Amino acid sequence: MTVSVFPFEHVYRYANFEEAVEDFKSYYNVTSDTQETILRDYLKGVLESDNGNLIQRGWSTWVKMWWKK
Repeated sequence: MTVSVFPFEHVYRYANFEEAVEDFKSYYNVTSDTQETILRDYLKGVLESDNGNLIQRGWSTWVKMWWKK
């Protein structure tokens, strides 16, 4: 078996702050005003401006495995 491990960048792009909030509310299952306030504070710190849009970058580690039959 052969294994390759490599980083993978995720970039989520939003037209505005409210679009980002709505997307992440469903992702994190935000159900209360308190949770939404925490989410908004978090997003203010991580969203980057990019050509008139807002982006959120993230990284994952991907693993590719294969073998010959």
